[in-house]
Amino acid sequence: MKQHILTLCTACGRCPEIFIDNTVATNKQVTIIDDFGNKVYMSKEHLEVFVNEAKNGKFEKGALK
Repeated sequence: MKQHILTLCTACGRCPEIFIDNTVATNKQVTIIDDFGNKVYMSKEHLEVFVNEAKNGKFEKGALK
C-alpha cells in the first residue's frame, strides 16, 4: 500500500511528493513524483543515501551551487 511521506511544497497543489510502498519490488519502494507528474523510483537505501548526502551539504558543494 502506497503511503504518502512528504510534499515538498504546498503552494500550488502540483508540488513534488514522496511515497513509500512496501508491497512492491525493493528497488521501487520509494516513488518521487515531480510537479509535472513524472516519477522516479528507488530503493529505501538509495533514498537514505540521498537524504544523508543532502544533510551533509553535498548539494551545496556540488551541482546545485
